[in-house]
Amino acid sequence: VDDEKLFLDIMFKKLDLEEHNIYTFTSVSDMEESKRVYELLLLDIEMSDYDGIKYSKEHPEQRIIFITNHSSRMKQAFMRNVYKFIEKTDDINTINNSINSVILDIQKQETIRLKNSSDYYEFIIDNIAYVQYVGSKTIGIVYHNQKFIVHGYTLKELYTVIKWDIYSRDARI
Repeated sequence: VDDEKLFLDIMFKKLDLEEHNIYTFTSVSDMEESKRVYELLLLDIEMSDYDGIKYSKEHPEQRIIFITNHSSRMKQAFMRNVYKFIEKTDDINTINNSINSVILDIQKQETIRLKNSSDYYEFIIDNIAYVQYVGSKTIGIVYHNQKFIVHGYTLKELYTVIKWDIYSRDARI
């Protein structure tokens, strides 16, 4: 997501991410209107319609790499969901290597995907802060300071899927 169309076009042609679908947007609102779920966002910091740092704070579940000319704001940009900071002036090999490195790190993270009605939630197991059985096969999960209610699982079933020892409460991952 970058408000500079020319930069998007160049990046789209030069990114070496063969196994992944790439979508480009000139605004955050266009991206959000697409209603897609993205595994990783390459996001500019200063755009005409939205501030990338503000977006990352408001969407802690979204994995982000900042790619920008605003290195002066780098310290503000790092949060739990920001995986890397790349300058637009970096050469394309450095950019590709950085992005592929983050993708490999993400693929190594153990996740759990839970179905809730017609939606799916995907959680990085290490980032689950709290799990509580609410009753009637309903579980509350605190993840990135957000609360999720997932129906259709008992606590024992969830612990089995996560591979946690239900008695010692220690992860066996």
